[in-house]
Amino acid sequence: CIGGVGMFLIRTGFTVSMRMDDEDFRADWKTFETMFLDTHHLTLWVIPLILAVLLRLITHKYHHQLIFPL
Repeated sequence: CIGGVGMFLIRTGFTVSMRMDDEDFRADWKTFETMFLDTHHLTLWVIPLILAVLLRLITHKYHHQLIFPL
């Protein structure tokens, strides 16, 4: 059950960041091409991923009350 919730959050994150409909997001080659080979959609989800990793690194290195904790 918990894994299903995580997969739902990942799928929802991709569909929201790429501005796709839920029905259009399937585990097939067309979706793979849309995610990784289309530069417009690639930049739409890679930028939030980079920012999330950067925030994770900052909060790991600096422990200050003005930086959001995990």
